[in-house]
Amino acid sequence: MILPRKIMTAHILAVTLTVALVTVYGVVPTNPELFAVPPWPAFMLGEYVIGVLLLGVIVAIVGYGTRTIASTREPIPVHPMIAIVVFAVGCVWLKSHSWVDVREGFEGSISAVFRILWFVIIINLRQERMSMAKRMIYVLGTAILMFFDQSRTYFLVAMLVLLANFNWIAIIPALVAALMVAAIRSDQNYGFLHSITFAIGGEGYLGSQGVFQVLSLPEGGLNFFVPAIQALFAPATALVTVVAKRFDYPADLLDSSTYLGNYIEALTNQPYPPMGGFFILSEFIRAGWFGMICIAIYMTIVFVVTKRLFDTVEFPIGSFVALLAIKNSPMTYWNLVLVVVVVSFLFRQAGRILRSVQTDNVPLQLSGEARGER
Repeated sequence: MILPRKIMTAHILAVTLTVALVTVYGVVPTNPELFAVPPWPAFMLGEYVIGVLLLGVIVAIVGYGTRTIASTREPIPVHPMIAIVVFAVGCVWLKSHSWVDVREGFEGSISAVFRILWFVIIINLRQERMSMAKRMIYVLGTAILMFFDQSRTYFLVAMLVLLANFNWIAIIPALVAALMVAAIRSDQNYGFLHSITFAIGGEGYLGSQGVFQVLSLPEGGLNFFVPAIQALFAPATALVTVVAKRFDYPADLLDSSTYLGNYIEALTNQPYPPMGGFFILSEFIRAGWFGMICIAIYMTIVFVVTKRLFDTVEFPIGSFVALLAIKNSPMTYWNLVLVVVVVSFLFRQAGRILRSVQTDNVPLQLSGEARGER
């Protein structure tokens, strides 16, 4: 199927950004002096760099191969009042319960709800019908929420979706804003350019830590084929794993990160990954060529399924959401997809109810006016 040029261009832009993110994770550990991060042992760098290069090639090939996936799904009409309420209450809540201050517990869950709600609103806007002024209002609202919350993942993708319809230059403010948020929350009094460098270095270093944890594990004691297979089937097991964890059942049978994390913590007394940053390569790299084949299949599933779920006739939203699969564990990514799908469904039902109420009121008003005229 031949897609409109604007949709094709946006998809290629999303794939390019995904490859660029993979590149960041590859470049930073090999240039510690440039980004002021601690160096990793040289004997592990070779395997790491090869893995990053292969993943970059895989993403580029998969991205090119999925360029013609088309969607017949219409965007969900978002009622402006819903957007205003979510933004206003979200600002108040996230300013007091930001991602930096609260990540778990009841407050953390409510903060996550507001991030998801705003994310769902943005990715379901009728972009073709939006004026420039309205689009910029949503961009500004996204930027405000991002700086209040000091998290970047959801808000960055939301801004990319809003801006990518123009051209590649338009996404630069979104990228700069995300990098500045990372620098601001570090409490370092750097200049503008140094802040950008610091943010890139921090993202690449934190993301690579989990991979080097896995690379440092001894050969015996763990079957590295298992996490690769678990990650491969994560789309099908995500919901089961969430329920299992909720009732304190063992999750390491299905969750690749739990499987690796339990072993790493038992061996080194460190959490996996040590500081929260994640890079998808860690689940597959120790399985060798089998792992590379699995990650190629995994990224294909990511692009195909995500595009089928989120793309609309107006915009390849799924191509941008797929970027998150690089910096989230398989279980985290598919849980995110599941939640967004459910919330989008609820938005669609709420929109239908609102439109139904408005439609029911119109005939009553018209009949009343007609009687008045008589």
